Amino acid sequence: MLKYNQFNLPIESALLKFVEHQSKHYDISLSDAFKLVFFALNGIKNDEGDPERIEKIKGDILDLTVKSNFKNELAKLEKWGIGFNNGRFSFPTIARFAETTKSTQSWGFDGNMAKTKSIAGLPVKIKGEASSALKLDVANAETCKDTFNINMPQLDYGVSLRLGVAAGAEGAVSGTNGVFSGNFSAGGSFDFDLHYLYQFDGVDSALESLHHTFKNTASHKFIYFDLDSINNNLVSPQSGDLNDYHGLRRVEVNYKNSVNLSGKLGLGKSISKSEKVSVTGHKHKVSASISLGFSAGYESKLNGHFRTYCQKLSDNSLKIVLESLDEQSQQFDLALGADIKVSGLDELGKALIDGYLPYEQSWKSDLDEWSNLGDLLVQDMTSKLQSIAEDDAVWRSLVQTALGEDKSEEIINSLKEKVSSELSKPSDKVFNWLNDGTQQINQSISEFVLKSGLPTQLSTYLNDTLAQTVFSTINNANQDLQDKVKAKVESFAHKSSTEVRKWLEPLSEFGNRVDEFAEDINTYSQEVTEAVIDLLSEYQKLRQRLLEGAKKAAEYQVALQLGYNASKWTKESALLTIIIDPTNTAQENSDIVKYMMLGKVGSALELAQALEANGHPAIKSIEGELTSWSRQVKELKLGISFGKVNMYALTRKLSEINIKVDSSGNLLVGDVEAKLEEEAGFFHEERKLSVFSTSNIIKASEQNRLASVGGVSLALSDKNLRSSELQQFLYSLEERGLVQSGLTNRAIQLYNRKKSYGSTVVLRANMLLNKNFYKKLAQLGDEKAYELACNSFFETSFMPRKNIYNSFNVLLNGYELADNRIDFIKQIGRKSTESMACKHINSNFIGNIPPIRDIRRKTGSHLLAVRSVRAVNKCAEAFTDMSDLLNELGESFIALKKEKPTDLKPWQEKLDDLVDELNSKIATMVSVKGFIEGLLDESVNWNTLAFLCLLADLNEGKSTKLTITLTIKNSDTEESFVLA
Repeated sequence: MLKYNQFNLPIESALLKFVEHQSKHYDISLSDAFKLVFFALNGIKNDEGDPERIEKIKGDILDLTVKSNFKNELAKLEKWGIGFNNGRFSFPTIARFAETTKSTQSWGFDGNMAKTKSIAGLPVKIKGEASSALKLDVANAETCKDTFNINMPQLDYGVSLRLGVAAGAEGAVSGTNGVFSGNFSAGGSFDFDLHYLYQFDGVDSALESLHHTFKNTASHKFIYFDLDSINNNLVSPQSGDLNDYHGLRRVEVNYKNSVNLSGKLGLGKSISKSEKVSVTGHKHKVSASISLGFSAGYESKLNGHFRTYCQKLSDNSLKIVLESLDEQSQQFDLALGADIKVSGLDELGKALIDGYLPYEQSWKSDLDEWSNLGDLLVQDMTSKLQSIAEDDAVWRSLVQTALGEDKSEEIINSLKEKVSSELSKPSDKVFNWLNDGTQQINQSISEFVLKSGLPTQLSTYLNDTLAQTVFSTINNANQDLQDKVKAKVESFAHKSSTEVRKWLEPLSEFGNRVDEFAEDINTYSQEVTEAVIDLLSEYQKLRQRLLEGAKKAAEYQVALQLGYNASKWTKESALLTIIIDPTNTAQENSDIVKYMMLGKVGSALELAQALEANGHPAIKSIEGELTSWSRQVKELKLGISFGKVNMYALTRKLSEINIKVDSSGNLLVGDVEAKLEEEAGFFHEERKLSVFSTSNIIKASEQNRLASVGGVSLALSDKNLRSSELQQFLYSLEERGLVQSGLTNRAIQLYNRKKSYGSTVVLRANMLLNKNFYKKLAQLGDEKAYELACNSFFETSFMPRKNIYNSFNVLLNGYELADNRIDFIKQIGRKSTESMACKHINSNFIGNIPPIRDIRRKTGSHLLAVRSVRAVNKCAEAFTDMSDLLNELGESFIALKKEKPTDLKPWQEKLDDLVDELNSKIATMVSVKGFIEGLLDESVNWNTLAFLCLLADLNEGKSTKLTITLTIKNSDTEESFVLA
């Protein structure tokens, strides 16, 4: 007997329960019972039925809520596509059911938790969440195409049953302990979805289709990675059409997981010290502080995802497809910092200046009094402000217009207070009035007017009006000064010439005839008065300069930071399709299915290839692609801040590896990129050097040699670049034949025509390196590579410094273990320390007197020659290693193509190490001028010049020289010029 809830449909219906009771009571079908209830509820006569039963049912339902909710109950059923018409109970087709609101159903639960605990006094936060879900989805062919990327006949429908489980957790701890601080966190999550996709004809019964779906999934305990279970439950296509199925068509698994780890540890220590310094009886406090800091951080992220599905192509063909992607990123950073700050130097500086100016105390008292406008300026300014408030109609009108009310008196009173407080005390800005007239005083007034927050028209009017008062005050002060100085001169009229001579002594510094003045000061009173006023002017200038220096010293602060950062990103992806015979009972066949459905691409491919190689009948085909990609960046940076000046030096090494093979290990894509960058910057100037290359593994394998292209780039960016600096940079290249002769002069002429004040100049020098260059470099061999490099680096290091070059020849000629330059540099340069190299020369030098007498002094041209020898050898060995590494890189490419690996990770790691080491060797041979050297010289560094010469000598074709590009950026224009 058919029951409405046979399929476990989640229908809450009192009506259906009542109908089921009547069906059992009268032992009739559910459909007949429903008809009787329907007739009874609606008072319909039924001559063919049983009137007694209908009447009995009427009595049973009089008090039931079913009667009043009958329409609602029918509406519930209608949502499931279940209808009742003309006494008939009808169930929907799968096509009709797909159009109802119940075609998508979800059941599940969510849970989460969060706790905070204390472990060893540190707060530890833990959070977690979990969820599970069962989802039913009935969709047409078009929707299934979008969701599952499958094709099916237009009138077919898909029924998807998804089982999903997800969970995540994270924990974090942070805290401080003395000078230490740290925070650490860890988290992880996974998301697992298992899809069972059934396919039915649109005219099939929805209840029967859903019944089949649930029963097939649940009653057989379907194990999605078991071959027998898969083979027994998956159906084959009908009539040979690979898109026409009836039943379970596909089993699909989607899995994602992630793990995050991060942590940071910090160490900080501050040291401060303060002292009181006594100057002319007053104590002044000076404080100094040093802050030291260290921090280390680490972050790692791993994300994994795979999607796999299986379906039958026929009774003896099972197709399994696996797509996987594993991503990982790691970052490590380390920073060391120090800050030095000194405060209190401004007040101390002022005190020192006033206390130790090179004048007698009597003179300093007079000069200080005459310099300070004192009450005169305050009195004049206050008086003017008062007259503005009382008599200035223009002012009152401006206030009324700007503020909407008359606040003129309130504003003036506020300004009078500021004048009294700011200008009555000794002020640096009004002290130097004799030299710069009214400029600094007006500036000081403008500042406190601006701080009042007045509208522009009011502050402009006040500044203009008060400037006139300042001009008048200065004129009066000049006259007053004349009178005061004249009175001081006249006070010496009756004193002895010795006393007068002593008083006039400071005037002798300015070429005045002090002896003559002292003999008869009355006669020369006017000249002496003018000379004293000149002295006052110089006193004010000197004091002002010293005060400005004290202010700069007060801002003394130095910050030093050394930072290292290493980052690496990797991606491993796979797309693998294996077709097997599911009827084959070999254990290996079952293992392949299990590996594929569990996302173990490497194990599945290895086993399938082994069976295929042995001709095993279970394997029908293997297809796919495997990709391994990595990118690595290492950066070392030194930064120094001194006041508002920032300086830095940076080295950055980059490598990128990309390899793709098919399922047989045949190489499809293979690229290796390497890049080294050196940078230095200070003030408005930056220097950059870049050496880069790209290698193609496939071409290398085809041509049986390294196939690479690359280049080198130098750049100088400077604001307000001087012509002499441009000349130094370009001529250092021209002198070595790296640019065309005469290019330096042409560039300077062009720059002088185009530049303007504030121009920013970017100068670039580029050289392209073709494939023949890398071929030649890789095939040099150790001896030849060392010889070429040694000669090049020797010439740029020694030739410009004649005294060092002469010292080198003295050492070479007296050294008895080598008879040529190359051997001498190799033997001396390979000593582990400078001291050992010097001792070795001394012990093997022909003659009684060792050439390097005092190694510890670290001076002298002989010692500098030894130091340069070691630097040349280091560069030459790095160039030799570079040749070997390029050769090894080429051999690795050929081996990769030959071995046809399907496990790419070891190859990716090997190539990564080779490229990283290659970048390190190049970094040994090149550099850009740092912030100290660059202040004195703009020429290209000696080792970089030698390296460029080596590249040019080995390069072929038109690009053997550098191409120079000059870009001039003015305020509104930017022009670039190529100087071939």
